[in-house]
Amino acid sequence: MKVNVFRIENDKVGDLTVELEDNGFECEADNEDENSYSALYLRKKHSLNRGWLEYYQQLLSEEKFAYYTENISSEFVSGLFLIQKNDYSYAFSYGQTHFIVRKYCDKDFGLNLAERILDPQGLKMKHSQTFTSAGKKDITSYLQNRKFDDSRDYGEAFSYVKCKTIDKELWGESADFGESARFSLGKSFHLSPLELYRFTDEIEKALKAEVKIKLPRYHKVIDKNVLDSLNEELDKHFEDFVMDVDVSDYWLTGVSFNFSNDYRYSLKLRKTDLSDISDTLDINYIREAISDNKEKIKGKYNSIRVIFYNENDEVLFSKKLNELLQITVEFNGKYYVFFQSEWVEFSESYIKFIQEQVDSINFYIKPSTNQTETELIDSLVASGKYTQLHKDNVYINGKYCIEKADLMDDESVVMIKDQHQQADLVYLVKQATTSLRLANAGEIGENVFNGRSVCLWMLVNRKRLTKLSDFKSFHLLDALNDFKKAAVALNLTPEIWISLEK
Repeated sequence: MKVNVFRIENDKVGDLTVELEDNGFECEADNEDENSYSALYLRKKHSLNRGWLEYYQQLLSEEKFAYYTENISSEFVSGLFLIQKNDYSYAFSYGQTHFIVRKYCDKDFGLNLAERILDPQGLKMKHSQTFTSAGKKDITSYLQNRKFDDSRDYGEAFSYVKCKTIDKELWGESADFGESARFSLGKSFHLSPLELYRFTDEIEKALKAEVKIKLPRYHKVIDKNVLDSLNEELDKHFEDFVMDVDVSDYWLTGVSFNFSNDYRYSLKLRKTDLSDISDTLDINYIREAISDNKEKIKGKYNSIRVIFYNENDEVLFSKKLNELLQITVEFNGKYYVFFQSEWVEFSESYIKFIQEQVDSINFYIKPSTNQTETELIDSLVASGKYTQLHKDNVYINGKYCIEKADLMDDESVVMIKDQHQQADLVYLVKQATTSLRLANAGEIGENVFNGRSVCLWMLVNRKRLTKLSDFKSFHLLDALNDFKKAAVALNLTPEIWISLEK
C-alpha cells in the first residue's frame, strides 16, 4: 500500500477542512479517543481509476461503502484521512486532495524526515534548483544508487528526493520526500486506519532523532516585512550588487549567463539603448553599460531589459535584467538569494553545515606584502623557491582556456588571486576546483597536483578574518566546500592562505 503523508500545524486544520467541504468532500467517518481525533473525508467523481477505498471499509457503514464503491470502475474516489494530535495533525492524501492539503502543509516536513531516515548510500532520484545559473535541474535520475555526497553540485538546493530508507520494515524499502513523505509499505504494514496514529508516532519519534545527512535546501521568502526590506536593499544598492555579482558556475565560458551561442545581446531601458549589440553577455559588459548610463537610468534598474537577437541581429525576445541576475544578500544574519525575480532563503541548518565544513579547512594568515597578484607571483618565482605555472594554459576542445595553477614547489600547488570584488575569490575557488577535477580526469596533461597540498592564496581587501566563515558570501562558502570535497576525494590536502590589508 502507498501512503502520502503531510504534516499540518493544528491552527491550519480548520481552514483545510473548510476548503475540503467547499470542494465537495464530506466527512463520512470520524473517531475520537485518548490519543487523537481522526476523520475521513471522501468525494466521488467520474474517473477510470479504481482507487484505494477498501482499506478504510471498516470505518464506513455498508450503505456509505456501497455508495462509494458502486460502479467503481467508472467512478474515482478522492479522499483524505486526517489525524489530529496534540502538536500537529497528519493528513493521508488520496487523489485530488493532494492539491488542497499542500496549501496548508508544513513545507519542510518531507525533507526534514528524509534527513533522518534516508540511506545516504541509496539515492535514486532528485529534483533540484541550481542557484548559480538560470537553469533548473527538474529531474536527475540514476540507473544505480548513488551516495548523496557525490550527487550534489555547487550551488544546488534540493526540493525532492527518492531514496532507500534505513529501516525497510518500518518505512518500506524506499520512499519519496518533498513537501510530503510518500511510503510504499508492503506486507508488513498491518495497521488499521484507526491505528495509523501509531505510524505518525514513529514519524514524530524520527523527527526528534539526530540528522544523518543535511540536505541543501531553500525556502521562498513569504514574510512581507522581510520582502520589503530585501527589495529596499536591492533598489538602493542594485549597482553595488551588480558590481559584486557572482561569476558563472560555468566559469570557463567567462560569462555570467549560459545561453546558446546563437544569441547576441544588448541592454535597453524602455526605448533607450544602453549598449551596442554584443556576442557575449558577461558581467563586465553589464557593469560597463550601467556605469556609462547612470544619468539615463536614474535608479530605474527594474526597467532594464536584455534584448536577445539572432545571428542577423533580428530581435527574438527580451527579459528583464533582474530576472537573469542572481544576487546574494546577508540580512539580519541570514542568507537570501534574489533569483529569477524571487527572493529565496537557504535553510539555516544547511548554512550552518556549510560554515562548519569550510571552517574545517586548514587556514593560515600570511604576511601582507601589498603586492598585486602578478607582482607576488613574479617575486616568488624570482626567489627560486617556486616553479611558475602561471600562463601554463591548456585548451579544452580547442575553445576553453584552463590555467592549471600559478606556482608549484615540492610540497604545494598554489593559486593566487587578489580581491577587487567578492566574485574574484569565488572565481579563484571554482577555477581551482575545476582544475583539480580536469587534472584527475587526465584532461589537462600532466597532473601537477599529485602528492601535493592545494593552496588557495587570497589577497583580500579586509583587515580582519578570524575564520573562513567570516566571509559573508554564501556563494564563496559553498564554493570552498565544493573545493574541499574535490581535494579530499583525490587524497589531497586543501589549504587556504589569507593575506589581509595592512
